[in-house]
Amino acid sequence: MVPPSALTIASGLPRGLLAAVCFYALAAFFLTFAVYQQAGLHRDALSAGLAILPLGIGQLLGPSCGIRLSRWLGVRVAAFGMGVEALALLAVAGLVVYGKPGWLVGPLLLLGIGQGITLPALVRLNVDRVEPRWVGLAAGAITAAMQMGAALSVALVGGVFFALAPDGAGSGEISIAFAVACVMIAIAMAAAAYLSLARPGPASVGLA
Repeated sequence: MVPPSALTIASGLPRGLLAAVCFYALAAFFLTFAVYQQAGLHRDALSAGLAILPLGIGQLLGPSCGIRLSRWLGVRVAAFGMGVEALALLAVAGLVVYGKPGWLVGPLLLLGIGQGITLPALVRLNVDRVEPRWVGLAAGAITAAMQMGAALSVALVGGVFFALAPDGAGSGEISIAFAVACVMIAIAMAAAAYLSLARPGPASVGLA
């Protein structure tokens, strides 16, 4: 579906797609957070759902913050948003390790804001790297890359999580496993931020 020339002539697009794959490692967070809340903290499904509400609120606030930040950061706003997410994930990991789940509201809100800043900025960053006639292709490719990132992260990060916290694991083991998962996702987010900082050359050559 994607002409190979689109990945060679459209300067910076391959790195942008790889950044999208790494960025959507956040999908594994929702899986592991739910298990941590219910099996680790022994909360019911409703309480676990409410616990992640700050992240959703942050996602609503993030895009408006991104518009303002883009005036100062320009194309670097996507990397900034992912940096915010990486720091928030590390904060979550630290609070979990030190047994302070009641303090997760702040980092979760920050994580959502970072997500809200990054998502539209990352899509725009990649769309801007191609000629106008290939905008639809680039938008579709970025969506596919994020879906690939979600699948890979759930498999890899989820695999590590459940290896550290198998069936019958205690609260302590689940907490450690969740903290490790958060660190892994933060590393992926930092890698995505680095990849998105690549300055593309002008896509002046037509794609075959």
